[in-house]
Amino acid sequence: MDSAPTISPTLEYSGDMRHLILGNRTFILQLAHPSVGAGVMQFSKFREDPWSRLKEIAYSGNQMMYHGHDAAMAEGKRLRELHRGIKGIDSRGKRYHALNPEVYGWVHYVFFESTLATHTLFGTPASPEMEDLLFEEWKQSAAFFGLRERDLPTTKAAYWEKWHHMMETTLEYNDAIDYVLHLDRHTPPAPPALAKIPEKMWQHLWRPIGKHSHLMTTGSLPEAYRSKFGSEIAWNRPHQKQFETHRKRIKRLFSLLPKQWRLMPQARQMMRKPVIDT
Repeated sequence: MDSAPTISPTLEYSGDMRHLILGNRTFILQLAHPSVGAGVMQFSKFREDPWSRLKEIAYSGNQMMYHGHDAAMAEGKRLRELHRGIKGIDSRGKRYHALNPEVYGWVHYVFFESTLATHTLFGTPASPEMEDLLFEEWKQSAAFFGLRERDLPTTKAAYWEKWHHMMETTLEYNDAIDYVLHLDRHTPPAPPALAKIPEKMWQHLWRPIGKHSHLMTTGSLPEAYRSKFGSEIAWNRPHQKQFETHRKRIKRLFSLLPKQWRLMPQARQMMRKPVIDT
């Protein structure tokens, strides 16, 4: 017989629309690895064509999360092929290759922390039991990216130990991060749907968007990272007060929504699929 529709903890938490608010934050923490930042700066055209980049990210995320195991494995293979030729010298003068598990793995590493941060900031923090479930599914999903069991921490304690170690010893502030963080200082090209509007009008439309993006991204960054690069990341009490106002409004708004309407359309559709109880 049919049981109540359900989805995995990862789909429920990562499929939440509030994740969109932390998209830039997630990207920044990935870019903070010197090799990831170097690869993006040297090989990506995200500054010249950010909308195509966002489209690619959305496509990969959809394939990984919403289309089943085979589609996720195929997308992981495609991404590995795409990154096979990405190599060079990073900001510290060290050689890097995008498919080095330490480099490639860091991109995946950030996702677990980002999922927890989304709900801590804008919803209800995950319970220890839910964290355990999310962590186990995070480890399992690493196979989609071609990561092996030995490339990952085996426990949450080991995960956070490495997280803090990377924060203290490895993560940096670089040009790619400066661009993503300070969308209030520059105007990206207009998206294709608005390509025909006058440039001055687009700049006027973008100004409040960029300012809001800067506030929400900077305010949501881990305090340890924001403090470490205080000279590059300007943040003060008025900024924090403004961020808290927006954060509480978002939290309040989503608390009023039915659970299914907090989800992105793909995750909501999966909730509607009946689960066969055998």
